[in-house]
Amino acid sequence: MPTIEDIQAAVERVVVGGESAVSVVRTSNVGITCLTKYIKMHRLKKPLQRHRPGPKPLLLPTWEHEIAAWIESMYNAGTPVTRCDILRKANEMAGDTTLGVGWYVRFKDRHPTLALRRNKKSSGRPRVHAINENEDTMSSETDAGRAVICAHGAPQHYVPLKAKLTLGKAPPATNTPRRREGTGMDAPLVSSPQSNGMSCCKQACEEVQVLKSALGDKYYEALDVLADATLARTFLVVAANDRIGWLQWKLATTVTP
Repeated sequence: MPTIEDIQAAVERVVVGGESAVSVVRTSNVGITCLTKYIKMHRLKKPLQRHRPGPKPLLLPTWEHEIAAWIESMYNAGTPVTRCDILRKANEMAGDTTLGVGWYVRFKDRHPTLALRRNKKSSGRPRVHAINENEDTMSSETDAGRAVICAHGAPQHYVPLKAKLTLGKAPPATNTPRRREGTGMDAPLVSSPQSNGMSCCKQACEEVQVLKSALGDKYYEALDVLADATLARTFLVVAANDRIGWLQWKLATTVTP
């Protein structure tokens, strides 16, 4: 593909040097269609510049620069964004136009200063990141962290993985007895630690520590509330920004003053 310098030199050979377009095409890497187009632009006194190949961006360049600046500012503030966050913001700006993964890939190509980064607590094993269609959030198969978008050279931030539970879609429990190997007798069912709510209660009590200063003297009452497995699961499902409000509401309705 000829560069803009090659095109300018070929145009000057025709316009200034008086050579024929056919002879210039034979001795240069500029095609006849391209040369004819830029000769016409030169005669119309238009600047000789090449346009970006491919379809036009669905968002204005200024809007894309705003999104890139927003990504960097969110990351520097300690709140990195994911691919779904970027698509959600872009669709809000696009209005009637629906932007998908294809736009996201082209957006990253147009802004090479943005990078995909994972948190520091990496187990070294490959992760599979996917979009949960029900929650429209990015989830990870490991508990080490999640992928975020940031600017090249930005400081590292640890992003803990938030448990993503879907209410009403728990796998149905089964009471089918298991046969003891080599016998015709049924073996007693053994409940795993995950079958009860202890793991959810423990995780909820750990994550509520970040709200200790906001809860004040209600912090220990909140721990008592989260000792309930059902309430602990609900707390983990609630968005991080809404957890303090949900806890205050739950404390007002369940804890006797």
